[in-house]
Amino acid sequence: MEIEYKFYLPEHLRVPELIRDPFWERYTHEPWRSIKMQADYYDDEAAKLSSAGISIRIRREDETSILTVKAPSGQEGTLSERLEWNYPVKPGTPELSQVIALLHNEPDSSSVISFLQEMGDEPLLSDMRTDVTRWEARMNFGGAFAVVSVDEGMLYGGSLSEPCRELEVEFLSGEEEAFTEAALTIQEEFGLLGNTRNKLVRMLDLSRLSREAQDRGKT
Repeated sequence: MEIEYKFYLPEHLRVPELIRDPFWERYTHEPWRSIKMQADYYDDEAAKLSSAGISIRIRREDETSILTVKAPSGQEGTLSERLEWNYPVKPGTPELSQVIALLHNEPDSSSVISFLQEMGDEPLLSDMRTDVTRWEARMNFGGAFAVVSVDEGMLYGGSLSEPCRELEVEFLSGEEEAFTEAALTIQEEFGLLGNTRNKLVRMLDLSRLSREAQDRGKT
């Protein structure tokens, strides 16, 4: 189960200043590391996957490609909780049969498998991608362990794009109460913005607006 708080960075806050801020000295943590990440997000032609709240992506980190499948979320926004499965794979567009085979031995994946099986052999398509740099550090919040990550880059949907500047606090283990307290303390300290939407939802909007603009251009 993925449990995370997601916040937007205020316009004035620069990432280098954020990660060097003395605030972080109150927590025991690993050194910040930066990762260049590019990801393609997939849907079918009829958008059944995204309509069902299922996310399939392949993210490239250095020389590694990771396939991620996320189940529908019961809650979305600043705090989200959802099942997530990750697998190292070869680069390239995934097939539904490949995704189903990987999920078969996973607990709590039966509803996602059933939905994908009903789709048959529909090809997966992508006009959505991300290109971000992530800075992350594992933190000890005194009663919980979490990863704090800061993403800065661009989101793309069709021919449109928009900036991505986010901070995420992802629960790893320990007491959820301590995790929540630390996440909200971080938000208050840096004036982070709530009422967030996940990357896929934002890219779906870009893709839709891109198609609408193309359709208007044809008339």
